[in-house]
Amino acid sequence: MSDREGRRQRNLEHLVDQLELAGARWAEAEYEDGVDTGRHGVVSARVEKKRTTAMLKFRAFAARLREAVRRQPSGQR
Repeated sequence: MSDREGRRQRNLEHLVDQLELAGARWAEAEYEDGVDTGRHGVVSARVEKKRTTAMLKFRAFAARLREAVRRQPSGQR
């Protein structure tokens, strides 16, 4: 495996790790949202911001991963 392909693989692995972490944080924030809604009838601004931030990070990492997978190493075109 070339150095370039090795870096590409490490970058993909890093993106997958980030995606998993962002997904877990999003799920945690959704749970907090549900607890807060059940407790108060509405979601606090703090919980809503945390949930929205987690969701946006997850989607951004998913898009970056999708783009990284689409790009082929230069030797394989």
